[in-house]
Amino acid sequence: MDDPSDIRKALWESIQALMADNTSGIDYRSFSRISDRFLREYGDLRKDGLAGQTIALAMLGATLNMYSMFGAHRQLPDLLRELADSLDQNRNLH
Repeated sequence: MDDPSDIRKALWESIQALMADNTSGIDYRSFSRISDRFLREYGDLRKDGLAGQTIALAMLGATLNMYSMFGAHRQLPDLLRELADSLDQNRNLH
């Protein structure tokens, strides 16, 4: 079984690479406050005893809802495929 810390690292590196390939010129640092707030809130759910997989599924659901809310749901399958391919590639390197 894969080490969860390796998977988290690969996922984070994949997301960073996708953001680095930013053709819209967005400064993602402006999102850091809200990202920190989300992580604290989800961390509190973990402290309250919810399973990590449940929290992760809720986070994924929130992401899907956000893409729909902003009318970007058509982009999501390609983005998820690219992210999954990147994770697979990183996993195969280890």
